[in-house]
Amino acid sequence: MLRETDGLGFEYGWRAEYDFAKHWGIGVEMFGEIEDLSHAGSFNQQNHSIGPTLFWKPGKKEEEGEEEEAKGDKDNDKASGPSEMQLSFNIGLQFGVTDATSDTALKFQGSLSF
Repeated sequence: MLRETDGLGFEYGWRAEYDFAKHWGIGVEMFGEIEDLSHAGSFNQQNHSIGPTLFWKPGKKEEEGEEEEAKGDKDNDKASGPSEMQLSFNIGLQFGVTDATSDTALKFQGSLSF
């Protein structure tokens, strides 16, 4: 009897981001996948893409140092409360690096952190 098992795969995502305004950032993202590490095949048979990304963070607060100056020492007496929710969105254009990857792809992502 022949038993088939799934191989161990590998996926990655990488991001470099520069915030150029209070709620806006620009960057580069790269994504890739090797479906089965034991039979990875050539680099050209794997999925890898890279491209520019625009970031929007509508609820981002002022820089940490500016907040502390504005609050003063009065917050030192308070117990820490619940963490704030943060919403962010990004849109990007991915370009395929290998033959197995589509030539271009539009990427949209949203996240809610709390």
